[in-house]
Amino acid sequence: MTTTALMYDLLENPEYIDKLRDEMIHAIREDGGLTKMTLNKLKLLDSCMKESQRVSMIAAVLINRRVQKTTTLSDDADRFVGDRFLQLRQQPGHENRWQYVTVSAEHFGFGIGKQACPGRFMASNLIKIMMVHLLLNRETDSSDPLPASYSKYMGIMKSTFFPFLLATIASALPNPLDHKALLQQTSLDLPKEFLIDLGSGDTRWVTEDEKWEFRRKGLDFFDITDTPGLDSMWDAPSVKFPPTTKYNQTVKPMLEKLRKEDMRQNLEIFTSFYTRYYRSHYGAESSAWLLSQIEQILADAGAFESGAAVKPFKHPWRQSSIIASIPGKSNKTIIVGAHQDSANRFSPCLFAAPGADDDGSGTVTILEALRVLLTSSDVVSGRAENTVEFHWYSAEEGGLLGSQAIFQLYRQQRRDVKAMFQQDMTGFIQKTIEAGEPKSFGVITDNVDLRLTEFVEKVITTYCSIPYVRTQCGHACSDHASATKAGYPSAFVFESEFKYLNTRIHTEEDKIEYLSFDHMLQHAKLTLALVYELAFTKFE
Repeated sequence: MTTTALMYDLLENPEYIDKLRDEMIHAIREDGGLTKMTLNKLKLLDSCMKESQRVSMIAAVLINRRVQKTTTLSDDADRFVGDRFLQLRQQPGHENRWQYVTVSAEHFGFGIGKQACPGRFMASNLIKIMMVHLLLNRETDSSDPLPASYSKYMGIMKSTFFPFLLATIASALPNPLDHKALLQQTSLDLPKEFLIDLGSGDTRWVTEDEKWEFRRKGLDFFDITDTPGLDSMWDAPSVKFPPTTKYNQTVKPMLEKLRKEDMRQNLEIFTSFYTRYYRSHYGAESSAWLLSQIEQILADAGAFESGAAVKPFKHPWRQSSIIASIPGKSNKTIIVGAHQDSANRFSPCLFAAPGADDDGSGTVTILEALRVLLTSSDVVSGRAENTVEFHWYSAEEGGLLGSQAIFQLYRQQRRDVKAMFQQDMTGFIQKTIEAGEPKSFGVITDNVDLRLTEFVEKVITTYCSIPYVRTQCGHACSDHASATKAGYPSAFVFESEFKYLNTRIHTEEDKIEYLSFDHMLQHAKLTLALVYELAFTKFE
């Protein structure tokens, strides 16, 4: 009801709308996202809310008043003045007075004294969040006259039809707003357009808004603005993979060292960041935390003394990719990857994106595989035939940006990458179970190297206790596609058959509670076994 009245008041007084948008954009860009503290900075919005409550207050027809002392009324008391209470707060000593939630004898919006509404603080935050979403995602049109029956004291009538009215307002504001693209410049000035590759030769220039609209439709793409020639650099020679697994007696005891508890603990911390959106300060903070965990693992294993290293791979945006390297006898390289970023498809820098499954699950899966791999003295001391790298990519959700940047550099350096194995989403099995299907791996067969994929299947059969099914994920569905595009052999194993995809991803509901750590443990076993087998393979 309050939100509806506020929308009507703003449509009647549109001069405040752009001012509100500017305030929202400034506050969110300053904080790198929408937080509770950000809401406290929206002082003009707070003032408009209190003013709307004053002139359109339903309590005005419910409260009995008795004048007991002289009262001075404003000359314009019947007029909506959006910054009325903001001006009062700007007076010396009044910074914390005249807020929307403030109760006083002059304003009965939430009652007064011990009977004051205890839920007013939550209500204030919810209204602000709704207004941020509406004003930054929709354009307003006040050219149509408001309903003739509308008046300042029709609050009761409006509350009766609140759901209908709110839907009507939303449907009357159909045009996406350019402010959203400005808002997403949380770390740098973005170009006005981006070149994306949707597959089958379909490349097009789009705005940032249009990129996320493709995401909302479930369409994957490469953002090739900075990597237009990645797939035409040069073709790597084909790689011959082993016909069978060879290190069963060494690997199987190592698999027993993998711990679900460690994966859960790491994922609980990793999903506690409001979002891991790659342009936000949360994305930078989550990446810094992840880097510290990798450094600790290498330090605990004594790997630094043998030449191992872990470094952030810097990008133009805030969140870095991370590369951990364990040298072997040769520069031939085996890569294991996952992406560390998350995004809310409705508005990535505004709304929460815990990203438990996508791809927090893959991130902690390969992190645990790295920990146990380094319990091997042969690996730590550099006696493996090949160098091993673990990658945690930034900006996968923006169009495989981080992985493309890395593989473009590797191509320029003529790096000899023998295999790249991606782990993106390793814990969701609910839909598989509901369909009456057995828990299984989903072995991806499109945009991958068939020979490497066949070897992955042999590793599953040898070391894991669940079967696999072959499935496809489509164009540019994860970072293995960047390796493939660069000419390197890649493989990707998903948490299930792709038709049983977790539909909670890219929302605030992508949470740990929906994941199976037993299933993630199977992915960790696969990752550890595969990387060990390939690390000790003598490639031609």
